[in-house]
Amino acid sequence: MRYLLLIFVSSLLSLVSGQAIAQAESQRLGVSRQIPSSSASDQSFWPQAQRLVQTQINLINRIERASASPEPYPAFAAEGQILLHQGEVDRFLKSQYPNPALLCTRTNGVTPAGSNLTLEQAQVYCALYASTQQLLPLRPVLERRQSILAPTRGNPLAIGQPSILTVPPQRLAVPVPRFPAPEPPVVGVAAKTPISGYQPPIQPAIAPSQQTVTTLQTAKKFLGQAVAAFPPSARFTDIAETYQLNERNSYALYRQEPSLYSEFLSQPNTGIARVLPSEAYRQQLNPLGNRLSPSVAERFPFPALLQGVGGGSDEESTPSSVRVGPGDEFTPRFAVRMEGSNFEIAQQGLDYGFMVDLGEVPLENLDPTLKKVRALSPQTRQFFLNYRPPNQLASIQVDRQRFITGKLGQVAFSEPVQQTRAIASSIDRLSPNAPAMLNHTYLMRLVQFQVPEVVQTGGTVSREQRRYLDQILELPSSDVLVAFRPVSRRADGSYTVLWQVLTQFPDPQIEDVEKYIKLQ
Repeated sequence: MRYLLLIFVSSLLSLVSGQAIAQAESQRLGVSRQIPSSSASDQSFWPQAQRLVQTQINLINRIERASASPEPYPAFAAEGQILLHQGEVDRFLKSQYPNPALLCTRTNGVTPAGSNLTLEQAQVYCALYASTQQLLPLRPVLERRQSILAPTRGNPLAIGQPSILTVPPQRLAVPVPRFPAPEPPVVGVAAKTPISGYQPPIQPAIAPSQQTVTTLQTAKKFLGQAVAAFPPSARFTDIAETYQLNERNSYALYRQEPSLYSEFLSQPNTGIARVLPSEAYRQQLNPLGNRLSPSVAERFPFPALLQGVGGGSDEESTPSSVRVGPGDEFTPRFAVRMEGSNFEIAQQGLDYGFMVDLGEVPLENLDPTLKKVRALSPQTRQFFLNYRPPNQLASIQVDRQRFITGKLGQVAFSEPVQQTRAIASSIDRLSPNAPAMLNHTYLMRLVQFQVPEVVQTGGTVSREQRRYLDQILELPSSDVLVAFRPVSRRADGSYTVLWQVLTQFPDPQIEDVEKYIKLQ
């Protein structure tokens, strides 16, 4: 009996000790799972953090575009993306440390106990956490934008009922009829419209709220700190820069193009430009847009002439969002665009001109006298060098219309010229457009004005403004002789051209501008 009791006690002790050992082993394994080694942490932290930071860079750009879009759907997509991205970031942060707020409130560079992160990893951890927290308040802002921008149809049963909305909902726009290309504007004359009394719809003006702008700037600042803490091998893509690069490639020169013609561009009064199709400059009224966004003509204006060595290349390679207004300094520009398969002088305001195809003549063979150009008849050469723009506004518009229609008749010359039949036939061949041919040289006389807005609209000058009447009616102008040569063509129909200013004539003067305004 005593031996049986001893066997029972020994068995019980062995069982208890085995359970204790198994429990200790399981606790050790659990701790090892909770606290990974530094090498394993490095291998899992950096790839995940890099992916989340890149996703957040794309998300911030998406929110910026949605805040300036007149469509409600980008705001809807951005709001949902914030929610999904927030959940993904939270799971990543808690997998590295269970309390991000505690870890990121460290003082003097001391992290709480139990953190296995290095200093650089902690910087990325906290910067990603802070940047993500900045995006959360934007969800209700984007939700309100959806309700404001969402188009609605009128409900006939609700007519006469008071609206409960602070901002009335946007109605579905009526499509604009397909009109032909607009004619050049006529100053001082009421022009007929295709449809009497028709007013095209006004595009909405969408501007992001100050709260959105400030919040996104703060989120970008934190995200920049995260990017700076990554190893040098980490690469990030800013999608905003990608959009700008794609847009620049669509409307401006390639970066390497000016360097291909550096020898030519080293000469004075030369440049390189991209001649775009006219459709790029026309405002499309049917697609919903934001009228506060700069147009293609404002972002990529015609290159400026007379700016010294290679004056046109810098402006073409860098997009510009500056609106050229009446208060800006007047600069003559290479205002040429593609109309179908022809080069055409852009008819803006009172601007006009004429051109002729010289054939395969190198630009280096041209001089201000045009005597070396055999393809140019003496009569045509005489007209290019001696034509004089009128000094009356109505006569300028008559001359412009003559060049457009080809019915020139009697025109003014700076020197006495006998109007022979040969000169008349050469004048008839001149027009503001010419068929585009690669490696051909074109000679162009370009007359440009900066017409004051009050003259264009026939506005009224108040009594208080009369003392400044001379400044209000100031009308800068230019008259230049330019040669250009297309050197390459793209698939969209645009051309890359080299241009050179041969002669700058005296600036045209209009003496009767005051007849086209009203005095109060």
